[in-house]
Amino acid sequence: MKKIVSLVICIVMLSVTCITAFAWETPQLKLSAAYNEKEQEITVEYRVLDFAGTESADFRLKYDSAVVELTDYEANKPDGNSFVEIGTTEADKISIQYINMYYMSEEGCEEDGSAVIATFTFKVIDEAALETVFIATADSCNMDPDSKEVTVKRDTLKLNFAEAASENAQESVFENENMKKAIFGAVVAFVIFVAVLVGIVVKYRKQ
Repeated sequence: MKKIVSLVICIVMLSVTCITAFAWETPQLKLSAAYNEKEQEITVEYRVLDFAGTESADFRLKYDSAVVELTDYEANKPDGNSFVEIGTTEADKISIQYINMYYMSEEGCEEDGSAVIATFTFKVIDEAALETVFIATADSCNMDPDSKEVTVKRDTLKLNFAEAASENAQESVFENENMKKAIFGAVVAFVIFVAVLVGIVVKYRKQ
């Protein structure tokens, strides 16, 4: 009787362990954008957080077609088993179909567990516009095991052109200041090196 009870307990513990091993986090969507004021271009990065365990998904990117137009895109394949297909379903909506032969592995993700699946380039066509909005959604998302469907929350990115241009200007100034400091440090180091070298030569000649 004790052997049977022990066997049942072992089976239950093993089952719990297996369930825990497949307890993936629900993916989250995260958009980021870079604005080039001179070229009037916006580069949008479509990132999925907690991506490991995903078997397939129908992601979407909605944009304001009255303010920007899609000019280019690039599909990224996080690992060798991933397939990403990009298309347009409506005038202002882009479809991003993700399929994995098995499921997205942890090794295929970045250190924080996320992965960029697509990058889009938009041209600003409304010169009077002050801002634009991008919305990431998922019509479906299926996880390992057994293609379990989960609900993925949307992510909204509001890009203010004036603020983005100001941030870029500040970053440019910061980079220039760092460059100036680096050059100044190199010049100082060179002067010290020459002074030390001259001192050694003078001392050698005296000897």
